[in-house]
Parts: sequence; C-alpha cells; structure tokens
Amino acid sequence: MTAYPNPDHRNSSVYKIQLIEKITQLEDLAIIRQIAEQLGIDLDATDVEGIKRTPGVVGGRARIGNRRIPVWLIIDFLINLKVERSKVLSNYPELSDEDLDRALKYYGLHKSEIDADIAENSEEE
Repeated sequence: MTAYPNPDHRNSSVYKIQLIEKITQLEDLAIIRQIAEQLGIDLDATDVEGIKRTPGVVGGRARIGNRRIPVWLIIDFLINLKVERSKVLSNYPELSDEDLDRALKYYGLHKSEIDADIAENSEEE
C-alpha cells in the first residue's frame, strides 16, 4: 500500500517535502510507463501469459488479464473450496477455461504468494 503524507500536517515543511517526493515518484512512474508503452513493453506482465500485476488494481495482486479478478480468489475456489471449474466459469462468465489454467499455472509458480493472499483475505472476512 502506498503511504501518503499525513494531511493533518499540511502546513508543515515535512508534509510539503513528502508531497513533492510523492508527486515526483508518480511522475517518474508515468514517464516510465510511457517509454515502456512506446517500446512495446508491458510493465504489468508476469511470468505467466495472461496474468498481470498492476499497482492500484486489486491491491497490486496478481489478476487474470485486464479483469479485476485476483488469482487468489480463483485458486481459493478451485483448490481450497473445491468448487468445480464449470461452477467458477458460470459465476464468472468473463473468464475462460484457459484463464483458469493460467491461474493454476501462476499458483504453481507462486504458491507462497497466493497462499499468503488467500490467508490475508480470509482474515478480513
């Protein structure tokens, strides 16, 4: 999660410096993204085609394609809750069978990450 300067201290010089640093970081990120786009580089891509990670989208967690469906959610359904693939696909009609395969492949490569995401989201409920 990105830490932003405390707005309760707007008149302090520390707040102003922190704000300038944050704006600079965001501008740098925008410039980097523009250059990458011009070079045809997808900064959100992962080591599994069709799985992306984007800061600010589903908490920066791995997600399926350009959708806001996190990999951990699909893995939780398939592995932990033992929901049948056909049921997952009927509940998420925007997903394909190949999307489920991609999520499972990502899980195989990043098991500890996805297990931690599942545990974290189970605690929130």
